[in-house]
Order: sequence, then structure tokens, then C-alpha cells
Amino acid sequence: MADRNDVLLAMFKQYLDQALHHQNQRSATANILLILSGAAIGLITFDRVLGGEADVGAAFFLIGVGSFGCFWSVKQHERYAFYLERARGYRNKLDESLMNMDMKAINSAAKETIKKKYPHTSRIRVWWLWGGLYLLIAILGIVILGLMWPPLMWIVLLLLGFVIGLLVNSRWPNLAHQIRCSIHRFLFHPPPS
Repeated sequence: MADRNDVLLAMFKQYLDQALHHQNQRSATANILLILSGAAIGLITFDRVLGGEADVGAAFFLIGVGSFGCFWSVKQHERYAFYLERARGYRNKLDESLMNMDMKAINSAAKETIKKKYPHTSRIRVWWLWGGLYLLIAILGIVILGLMWPPLMWIVLLLLGFVIGLLVNSRWPNLAHQIRCSIHRFLFHPPPS
């Protein structure tokens, strides 16, 4: 029985380490992307005049960095969740093997304690915050483009809306369907005035 438990514990640790590896990758990439974004903003503000080829390139760079960062964060969260779910499976099997220890009860008690102690922030997912930060970087690039050349801003906003729509559709298909139906009703069946 001890050999089986050792194998379960080793597999649990391996998948938990793999999950944490993806969190570390996300963190390292975030540092690089934030430094690059700061450099692009510095380039835009260096001459104290908005406009010019360097500013346009830097604004597009901000849009690219923000978009990439958002997708990278979502992908790293998906990989983290994948390995964490595997680790939970091995933890649950280990929990069944250990008669005197109830790991699920320990986790549930910790989760409830945190929910009571932090009722508002416990519902916020960290990957939402990372995605929001990267979206703000992309939106900053779009606003800078809009200040220099408004028609280009609308084109980029449409493209970004399309990309966000793809993301929402892949993550929350029911929400995406409701949004599409609402838009269709608004455009083709407006309420009577």
C-alpha cells in the first residue's frame, strides 16, 4: 500500500510542479511585456509631440504587446488548469488511500475561510486581472492611434473586437451566443418607438 501511495504522491507533486511552472512562465513573460510596453510609451512621449512614424509604430507595438499578453495569459491559465486538474485527480486518489486524512475537507475548510475573510476579492480570478492589464495596454495603443489618425482607430477597434469575440466564443460559448442574438435583435428587429 505504501508503494501505491508513494506513486500517487509523486504524480501529484509532478503535476502540481508543472502547473506552477506555467504560472512562473506567465510571470516572467509579464515582466518582459511590461518593460517593453514602458519602453514604447517612453518612445511615444520622448519628443513631447504626438505623431510621426515612431509614434505610429510604437502604438501598433503596444497593441501587439497587449494582444499577445492577453492571449498568452489565457493560454498559460488553460495549461495551469490542465495540470492542476490532473494533480487534483492524484490527490483525490491519495485521499482515498489514506484512511485517517480527509484532504478534501481540509481544502473545503480553507476555501470557506478565505471566502469569509475576503468575500469580494475571493471571487476575482488572477488571470482576469492579467488579461485586463494587457487589454489596457492594447487600448492605450488604440487611443494613441486614434489621437493621431481617427479612422485607423476604428479599424483597429473592429479588429480587436473581432479577436475578443473569438476569445469569448472559445471560452464561454453560451455567452457568445447570447451576445450574437442580442446584436441580431438590435440590428434587425429594433423595438418600436
